[in-house]
Amino acid sequence: MKKLLFSCMLAGSLATTFSQQSTIDFESLNLSQADTFYNGADNAAQFTITTNSGNLASFSNYYGTFPGGDYWGGFAYSNMTDATTFGIQNQYSAISGNGVNNSLNYGLYYPDGTISFSQNTFIDSIFVTNTSYAYYSMLNGDAYGKKFGLTTNANGEIDGTNGEDFFKVWAIAMNELGEKTDSVDFYLADFRFADNSQDYILNTWKKIDLTALGSVKSLTFRFESSDMSLVYINTPTYFALDNLYLTNTLNVNDVQNSSILIFPNPVVDRLTINGFVGRVSVFDFQGKLIIEKECEVSSSLNLDSLEKGVYFLKLGDNPELKKIVKQ
Repeated sequence: MKKLLFSCMLAGSLATTFSQQSTIDFESLNLSQADTFYNGADNAAQFTITTNSGNLASFSNYYGTFPGGDYWGGFAYSNMTDATTFGIQNQYSAISGNGVNNSLNYGLYYPDGTISFSQNTFIDSIFVTNTSYAYYSMLNGDAYGKKFGLTTNANGEIDGTNGEDFFKVWAIAMNELGEKTDSVDFYLADFRFADNSQDYILNTWKKIDLTALGSVKSLTFRFESSDMSLVYINTPTYFALDNLYLTNTLNVNDVQNSSILIFPNPVVDRLTINGFVGRVSVFDFQGKLIIEKECEVSSSLNLDSLEKGVYFLKLGDNPELKKIVKQ
């Protein structure tokens, strides 16, 4: 087996490819005035944002009316600043009162909806926080949702939680066939700490690392809560989102040859490559060549010495690249 060759040489055109990122921040979406929102009342069924890499992100939405009012689901966007009013009448406000870094616009999610990308995408991170509606429901309780930290539900009945409440969201990645490929979870509230002073209900923007999802064609979300009635969640299933950071995927595609297996990904130490014979190259995010090796039919790369982060794998002269996440 030939030894690994390390190089500090920049990989020319790769450097510019990997250094570019795109941000979805909702600021390009037009709201006619301050303290308003878009909830799909025009029945468009989606709204779209085009990144500077040409990747089109489509946010699904549904809207309807009934005698008591209207309803919506999926994604919406808002510039509402009301961080003090409780109840469903304030369902379009983030508890922060603004977007990330005091920006005007931000997105909202209420089941069920999907972000679909026009090309395979690597989502590096996303910022999330609670809506005012969900925040005050958990903080004080309401007609349906319990006050987090209590041992009783909204009806005053012992609920078996011992006050160890939580409100969690799963970010679920899917491929082109709509199949789930991976997921990352994060907490909008967590009261399970042994030290009660660490209990929290999120009221600021929090950055969530999504690099472990790998290549994504679409993204959806699922809620989980300690406050349940049979199979139904009592906590208002909303959250606000902003500043999705994407890796520029122009000229960066997954290896599509199904006869070649590359695993595990994310990887901790050794990366196995089955079904390929030839030179394998590993580049960092700036396009710098880090590792080069001649592979047999089944070989492995020792990545243990690499820092945690995103790397790219090239097989022979094939221009297609595989994103590798080192943990």
